[in-house]
Amino acid sequence: MHECWRRATGIATALLLAWLSGAVTAAPEAPALTPLEYTVLSQVIGHGLPPDTTAIVISDLTTGDPNSLVPADADLEVLAKRLDTTPGLLAGWAGLNQQQSPLEKKLALTASYELLPEALRAKIFAGEDPATGWARFHKRFPRAPGLLRVSRVAIDDTEQSALVYVEFACGPECGTGRLIRLARAGDAWQVQSGELVWVAGS
Repeated sequence: MHECWRRATGIATALLLAWLSGAVTAAPEAPALTPLEYTVLSQVIGHGLPPDTTAIVISDLTTGDPNSLVPADADLEVLAKRLDTTPGLLAGWAGLNQQQSPLEKKLALTASYELLPEALRAKIFAGEDPATGWARFHKRFPRAPGLLRVSRVAIDDTEQSALVYVEFACGPECGTGRLIRLARAGDAWQVQSGELVWVAGS
């Protein structure tokens, strides 16, 4: 694996653990997501849901450390080619996600969903034993398969291409992080490709 991706994988896994343990917090006065971002997020989340999913739990804050995925010294041309996107869109995504933003109940999903406040997430996953935290999570949300977290959405100037990062955590050694590219098709957004950035436990 390329060196920058080895580093990204290690940092992203550490960020997931920090996020679950409460070390990652929101920046004050974070900008709100646009209506178009909610449209894209709805398409991305809906695309990845198994048909029998009835409940989803989503962190009420976006991710906020793009340097783990797009290091400052990364060659954007090379990285963008690997991710099947453009350097401009990739740079725009990294800039847009320098801080976390709050999510609102504006997603259009077929399954019911709940936004998990940071204070409650920190309480659920408090302590050093991840298994205990996940036991508390599944007791509180018995129908949810895990916890979803998304970045803000970078959209190009033509509003035809979009880039978003999605994390799904489902246990002490269960989870993935993907950078997903979408293309507009009329009023809908279709997933074109997804780069698996990290897998928990690997």
